Amino acid sequence: MYATYLAGKELLQVTIQYNKQLPNAEVIVCAHNKTGKTKNLESFVFTSESPESEKLFELTEVKGRIVSIAIKNPSEAKF
Repeated sequence: MYATYLAGKELLQVTIQYNKQLPNAEVIVCAHNKTGKTKNLESFVFTSESPESEKLFELTEVKGRIVSIAIKNPSEAKF
């Protein structure tokens, strides 16, 4: 998982590069406010047939929030 500091802008762009060795990797992007409330902002699943080698997420209204990114790997391949 990756977490940012408190976002200083309303718009944050995040690019995730896909590793073909991790088929069906799921990317989940969340924002956390100062009281601990979590909001799922984006999710995306890379498949072995995905034409994308990367995915761009444009996150809005994140100023003053902590942004976390989790990559779930359901396959047997390990990081």
